[in-house]
Amino acid sequence: AMYGVFLLPLLLGFALPDRALGSAAATRKGISLNYSSLVPKESARFQTSDPFAAEFAALAKKLYSQPVIPVFPQIFTETLGTLERFKHDFEGKEIVVSGFLYRENTGSMGGRFAVSRFLVQCCTADATPLGILVYAKQQKSLPVDTWIKVRGKLQVVVYKGKETLQIDAESVTKVEQSSTPYVYTSPDSEEEWDQLLGSAK
Repeated sequence: AMYGVFLLPLLLGFALPDRALGSAAATRKGISLNYSSLVPKESARFQTSDPFAAEFAALAKKLYSQPVIPVFPQIFTETLGTLERFKHDFEGKEIVVSGFLYRENTGSMGGRFAVSRFLVQCCTADATPLGILVYAKQQKSLPVDTWIKVRGKLQVVVYKGKETLQIDAESVTKVEQSSTPYVYTSPDSEEEWDQLLGSAK
């Protein structure tokens, strides 16, 4: 029984198809477009008395200084969590992000869709779909699970009764699926953030 506990994830890895999780899994799990459950809110611009939140405030200052905010896979959750915490401060800032296209079958997104990634903490069985809303004036008939790069400006909208970040897209471009489609929580230091963000300028 003890060996079975360790063997089960390995067996699942061999049994599951060799392709990235997509919209079907996101629909089953329920995609998260609001990170309030992951990141405590903070009202003052990039200021906090909470030691846990100090890293988010530091990252917020670095992101805000970027002409266009890049969402790197290495710090995907940290970036979206930071933007959520300080969403009103980032309203109107330009952003570029890539992921797979997710659209709810119910049509409740009002013509919008989400650009999404799966957060994996242990294995794909526990993967959590995360995304950010996108509104494109010129709607593209791209199928779900298409990998896209979205560039546009951040806005705060009310979606399903909650204030949520949305990208008003200036461009939506089809791209190849990333060789590393999943994202992970990152222990990266501020120095590593500087390297990533410095390469984007």
